[in-house]
Amino acid sequence: MHEESDVIAGTSSLKMPRERTLERSGLLEVSGRQALDRLIALVRDVMDVPVAFISLCQDDRQLFIAHRGLPASHADGWPLARTLCRHVIARGAALAVADVATDPAFNTSAAETGLAIGAYLGIPVRVGGAVAGVLAVADWQPRLWSEGARRRLGDFARIVGDEIDARFSETRWRVLFEDTQESFYVAEAIRDYGGRMVDFRYIEVNPAFERLPGRAGAAGRTVRELLPAQADKLVEDYRTVVESSEPRFSETETDGEWYEVRARGLGDDRFAVTFHSIGERRRQEALAAQANRRYRMLFDSIDEGFFLIDVIFEGTQAVDYRFVEVNAAFTRHTGLCSVVGKRMRALLPGHEDHWYETYGRVAKTGEALRFRNIAASLGNRWYESYAFRVDGEAPNRVAVLFNDVTERVAAETRRQVLNSELAHRLKNTLAIVSSIISQTLRSASDMETARQSLSNRIQALSKAHDVLLSGQRDAASVAAIVEGVVAIHDGSGRVRLNGPHLPIGPKASLSLSLIVHELATNAGKYGALSAPEGVVDVEWGIAIPEGTNIPCLAFAWAERGGPPVGQPPRKGFGTRLVEMGLSGSDGASVVLDYARDGFHCRLTAPLAEIATADEAEAG
Repeated sequence: MHEESDVIAGTSSLKMPRERTLERSGLLEVSGRQALDRLIALVRDVMDVPVAFISLCQDDRQLFIAHRGLPASHADGWPLARTLCRHVIARGAALAVADVATDPAFNTSAAETGLAIGAYLGIPVRVGGAVAGVLAVADWQPRLWSEGARRRLGDFARIVGDEIDARFSETRWRVLFEDTQESFYVAEAIRDYGGRMVDFRYIEVNPAFERLPGRAGAAGRTVRELLPAQADKLVEDYRTVVESSEPRFSETETDGEWYEVRARGLGDDRFAVTFHSIGERRRQEALAAQANRRYRMLFDSIDEGFFLIDVIFEGTQAVDYRFVEVNAAFTRHTGLCSVVGKRMRALLPGHEDHWYETYGRVAKTGEALRFRNIAASLGNRWYESYAFRVDGEAPNRVAVLFNDVTERVAAETRRQVLNSELAHRLKNTLAIVSSIISQTLRSASDMETARQSLSNRIQALSKAHDVLLSGQRDAASVAAIVEGVVAIHDGSGRVRLNGPHLPIGPKASLSLSLIVHELATNAGKYGALSAPEGVVDVEWGIAIPEGTNIPCLAFAWAERGGPPVGQPPRKGFGTRLVEMGLSGSDGASVVLDYARDGFHCRLTAPLAEIATADEAEAG
């Protein structure tokens, strides 16, 4: 039982070529067996036996493709497990049994097969190196098989195997030839008397070729008969193939359709051509090319920078990235050129680690990120970016869309500074207005006087702000401040100004404008501007007080030609405002001289303190 099981199991793996190939080989048809029938008749005569047959294995069945001497009941085949041939197939070697009835290994075969065989000799038939069947002879009587008999049957088995192998090879080629969707033909060159190829004849064509327009019935015809309009080109194309035996590959257009053509010389002026339609492929390629052009146009026309990178990890840490693709705006925003295929570490060794960490996070988690970062390695420029992982392509591939927002960040910073400055200035201005109102009301003799004084002082404050806003952001010139204020009080040019262009900061500008307003108001009420002949000389410049090396603004107000002047009995708000001066530092001073020939005022303040934006201390 053990041996029988092994034999049967072994035969199940010895499959013939696919059933369709066996059927299409013609070996199962009567008309296809003629050569093998003649061969099996020769075998029976040479071996001098009553029974000879060739069997092939199809699945688990033994099929007799040629035989002599077998009963008609066996002609259509027999289960492989119930035949002596199974032992030959399982072993892959010859089997000689002199007396089947007395041999203990085979004495059940007669009961299984219904054949009272006396002696059996079987040789494996190999096709393509594998056991495909058996060539066997049998005698109804017991018989000793000589070594010569075994050798002769072995020779016949090789002939049978070669014949079947050739038949199968031809069948496989024929199946491929007929079933392939590619058009195929074999042609033979036709030459003129000078030996030049001038035409060719179709020797063999497959169905796919004949299905093409104008190709039906091509076999036996020349190309000039079949395709006269294309003949010259086709002959020229294949002449080099025939004469050089070099294969030729091309894409050509015929009858408005594109084909991929392969031609190969076969020798003896014959050549084979295979071709198939690639029109749809070319249409798809054209559409893809058009889409790619549109993509590139959009890709390179957008102002935003864009790039694809492959993030490089060491363990779980992103340590570098390689550029895969960039658009035209990339260079404008970064200044980096020819980066595709290069690593960032090689381009900028000092590039900040936070960029690698950010892109590594996107690559690992798939999380899309929007962020703003500064790149010191790219000139301390600010970038606003959107990064996302590109799935379905290379692992760790990340796409980044970004903008250079350096100017925006600078504008935002300036706006914040301006907002802070505006808040400080508004706070200081409100404090000044509050003080003006309080002091004016406190010192005024009546409401009409208070109204006029308050209006004039507020107007002077407004003029000072106008000067600041019409000039530089953080400074106004002394001349502009004085001119703006005295214009309210002097319509005839009796206030004479003399001094260099000297800008001062916003806080000092407001103080100077209020001081000049008070001086001009007093001059109009009590001093030089109250008399027709009176004049005021205003001078300023840079001076270094004795005993110091600190440059200071020296401002002088001198009145002449007015009524006699005397020390006022009490100090009003205007006087106290003037005495506050331009600065509260130790180097500042205010001198008021009530000389009888005219009032004089001299103000001094360190230039470094009043010439810049000094709002910080106001807060």
